[in-house]
Amino acid sequence: METIIQALFVSGALGYYSLNWLQNLVAYSSMMPAEHTTPVRVAFGVIIYFVFQLARRWGLPIQISAALITFFALGYAVLIWMRHRNRRGRSDFTSWEQAFTLFDAGGYLQADIFTFEGVHVASGLVNNHNALNSVPRDIALMPLPAGYPEHTTTKAASAAAQEIFLDTENRLQYYFIFYGPK
Repeated sequence: METIIQALFVSGALGYYSLNWLQNLVAYSSMMPAEHTTPVRVAFGVIIYFVFQLARRWGLPIQISAALITFFALGYAVLIWMRHRNRRGRSDFTSWEQAFTLFDAGGYLQADIFTFEGVHVASGLVNNHNALNSVPRDIALMPLPAGYPEHTTTKAASAAAQEIFLDTENRLQYYFIFYGPK
């Protein structure tokens, strides 16, 4: 049993899961390329393994406890630092991820989509969106329920929107309106 636990720490698995945890807490971008995420995962893994080895003289239960405390302490320290950094206008999140922060917070997000030429493409409530790197920027919309206005011109959408995302690759404009949970 001790060998299996040591293998878990030597492999750097907790370093890998540290970054996944931060990405799930929306503290670190999930669209970062591997050349940016791999060093972070390795650094987390090395620090956790170092603490695991430092606690070796006190036995396996203390080693595991020390490593897990380090896992959570590192995670929360990075979480606090990233949120503080993001509040000051510096963010590691892509514009696509930032455009959906209201949706990820709960409630309803209406999207009115237009081409760069102003042609109305679609309107609806966001049901799902891709927030991963190297996948298409797809968005799934549900029909607008009664009481939600469909904006068919960029002027009307711009007047109502709380956030606008420009997809320069596909030449689309997304006008987002957030409605709190009902």
